[in-house]
Amino acid sequence: MTFSDPNSNVHVFSPGAIEPMRHRVFRDWLVAHQEDRAAYADLKLGVARQGFGLGDYNGSKAGFVYDIYEKAFSRDASHRHDPHTR
Repeated sequence: MTFSDPNSNVHVFSPGAIEPMRHRVFRDWLVAHQEDRAAYADLKLGVARQGFGLGDYNGSKAGFVYDIYEKAFSRDASHRHDPHTR
């Protein structure tokens, strides 16, 4: 697969979907926490170098993303959160 410039990753959600809020929470966490941002970048590069397909790529990042959600949602009283271990 080859990409041309610019390339995009577009998400489409139905009205009222929770996913856009989760994306913002994840983004805001990474912006505010340099160590997690660097770890996520390293993980993504490492997984991409292995040549996985999109599903494998996303699956390989899932545990890290879940851990960030746990940190972010448990520290934000404005979001209802019931912590779970993975």
